[in-house]
Amino acid sequence: MKNADGTRGGHWSMAETETVRKQRGIECDPVMFYAAMNMMYSDYCKAVEKASACSLDLYAYMAKAFLDDEDAAPDKLERYYYFVVAK
Repeated sequence: MKNADGTRGGHWSMAETETVRKQRGIECDPVMFYAAMNMMYSDYCKAVEKASACSLDLYAYMAKAFLDDEDAAPDKLERYYYFVVAK
């Protein structure tokens, strides 16, 4: 994963995203949350920084919103990986 800030790989570890998820009472698959939260950072960290909005809360709730998107077909994260990342 190449992040918008020029770094590579996940920004947070699985343990870190699990702590964030539990502290905020977010109910979802921990692995999916880990992937989505790191994806949010990877894709949007520069925009978030420009808006001076950088916080764990923002990334956590964006990840949860991505996973819970009611307009999306099932398995949105898997489809995102297949159709966007793996291409």
